[in-house]
Amino acid sequence: MSPFWVLVLLPTLAFGDALSDAKSMHSTLDRNVDKLLTKEEMLYLVKYYDDNKDNKLSMAELTKLTLKHVPKLTTQTLAWGKFVDTNKDGAISTAEFDAVFKAMDSNGNGKVDSAEYNAYVGKIASVI
Repeated sequence: MSPFWVLVLLPTLAFGDALSDAKSMHSTLDRNVDKLLTKEEMLYLVKYYDDNKDNKLSMAELTKLTLKHVPKLTTQTLAWGKFVDTNKDGAISTAEFDAVFKAMDSNGNGKVDSAEYNAYVGKIASVI
């Protein structure tokens, strides 16, 4: 399993084969393979792909990771990135990733199971 990423790609998977892609992405993000995502697992994306080490993913960094791993989802991923970039500075900060995690963690237990993840993917698809 790749050390990849994909908090950023979660919502983009709502385009096309959303459910099967979402299940695959949930599994990939789940670094300790306990079938639950934690905030730390999600924030790994920033740590791993933040080329300039500013604790944010710029749209250029987001594009780079998307083109490397899932080029067919570049347009949707950038639309999601712009949506979650609430301060509109052109980057997704750890605070903005934290807000995404909270939106996914519908029961507030600090972990996102596959049902919560899939629900988030479905909801965000209607917004972006």
